Amino acid sequence: MISRIISKSWPVLTLLASLTTGLYMNILASKIYSGEPWERVFFRLGWWNLLVVLWIILFSATVYQAVTEPNRRLRFFRLLLTKVQQRYSKLYEHAVRTLCELLVKTTSFPTLKKKFNLHIFVHRNIDGRDCLVKDRRFFFEQEIMPKNYPLDIVFVDEDKLVICDAFSRNTCVYEELPSNHLTRYGERLKDKVDPHIRWVFASPVRIPEQADKPAAIICCFGRADFFRSEKEIEQFETLLQLLSEVVSELLQFEEYLIEIHRDIHQIEQFEDTSFIADSRL
Repeated sequence: MISRIISKSWPVLTLLASLTTGLYMNILASKIYSGEPWERVFFRLGWWNLLVVLWIILFSATVYQAVTEPNRRLRFFRLLLTKVQQRYSKLYEHAVRTLCELLVKTTSFPTLKKKFNLHIFVHRNIDGRDCLVKDRRFFFEQEIMPKNYPLDIVFVDEDKLVICDAFSRNTCVYEELPSNHLTRYGERLKDKVDPHIRWVFASPVRIPEQADKPAAIICCFGRADFFRSEKEIEQFETLLQLLSEVVSELLQFEEYLIEIHRDIHQIEQFEDTSFIADSRL
C-alpha cells in the first residue's frame, strides 16, 4: 500500500524534497548572513529545523522509489509479455489450422473428400546432433492415427524418415510409402509410426538468418491416395511452400518474444545482484 502511494506521488515527492531543501538552505543562509554565529544558528532556527526531518523523509521516499521503480516496471513488462505470448499462441494455432483447411480444400476441389494430417517439427540441436522435435501445440488432423502419436523426436543422422531427408536436403520431398515401410525404421521408431500411412510430403521452413539449415519441417501425410497427377503434386508443393513462409514468420516472431523474455530475466538478475552487492558495501 505504501509502495503504491509512493509510486503514484513520486513526482510530487521529488518536487517537495527540492522545495524543502531550498527553503531550509535559504533560511539558514539568511541567519548566517545576518551575523548569527555557527554554534547558535541551529538553535535560533527553532521549529524551522523540522524541515530537516521532513527533507530526510522525502529524500528517503524518493530514493526508495528510484530503487523499486525499475523492478516494478520489469514486472509489468514481464506480465505484458506473457499476455502477448498467450495471444500469439492462439493466433499461431488459428493461422496454421485455417491455412491447412484452405490447403486441403484447394487441393481437393471439386470433390472435397480428400483428407490429410499436418504436423510441425522444429529443429533443435541436442548434444551436437540435429533433431526434429514435434511441436504439439500446432497441428492439423483429419485422420485418426493413434500409433503415430508417440513420435516426439527424430534424429536426422539416424532415422530414415521423409522429414529427415527433407531437412538434410533442405528442399521439399514427396514420397509414396510402400506397404512394408515400417521395416526401414529402427527399434526406437517402429512402434511410433502408423503402418497405414501411404504418402508423406515434407517441406522445410527457412529463416533468412539460418539459411544453412531449416528452422522446422512441415510434414503432411495421409492414408488414402491424395494426388491424381504430377500437376496436383506441383500445386500442393507450391501451396505448402507458401504455408512454410507464413510459419517462418510466426517462428521468427516467437523467437523475438523469447529473446525479450530472456533480456528481462537478465536485467532482473542484474538488478538483484547489484542490490546484494550494494547491501554488502
